[in-house]
Amino acid sequence: MMTKKIETQEVLYWFLARLTQGLMLLSVILITIIIIGDIRIKNMEQPRRIEWDTILGTEKSVEEVKSYIQSLPLPDMSDVPRIQEDPVVIQGDIVKPIIEEKKDGLKELNVSAYCACEQCCGKTDGITASNTKAQQWHTVAAGSNYKFGTKIYISALENTPSGGWFVVEDRGGKIDDSHLDVYFEDHQEALQFGRHNYECMIYN
Repeated sequence: MMTKKIETQEVLYWFLARLTQGLMLLSVILITIIIIGDIRIKNMEQPRRIEWDTILGTEKSVEEVKSYIQSLPLPDMSDVPRIQEDPVVIQGDIVKPIIEEKKDGLKELNVSAYCACEQCCGKTDGITASNTKAQQWHTVAAGSNYKFGTKIYISALENTPSGGWFVVEDRGGKIDDSHLDVYFEDHQEALQFGRHNYECMIYN
């Protein structure tokens, strides 16, 4: 009877030991699952990172990549044709939008220069035939076929302060519809400008 009792206790101890081992293994598995889930949750809270090894050499965040791209120099667009739907007249620091009412087309005009002196105008007040004050690189005198306020673009003068844009504000005794006179403040500068045949785009 004693031998049988001892065998029963050994079986019980063996069963308890295996149960304990199983519970420990289950605990390890649960702890591992919790740790992995916590790591994944933390990663979801971090800013998304993109592999840019082939571009930047190191791993960069979205914000770092955006900042890097914004710091890159702009491409050379000098050979790309410019499309200007709303042209402007630049006079000093003033930018005036031009509303195109009617485009009369491209014309070749003889362009010279004048100033507000007795020799050029017979007076010195600088008041134009349209009763405005003449402005350098803005005012032009034209024939009567061009009404006051007509905008004229001269591409050959696009590097001037006006960007090549002028406004008809004056007339002249020797000015006809094939001739323009660009206003200058100084008589000598007007003489140095000379006389040229320029292609002019008329906006009436």
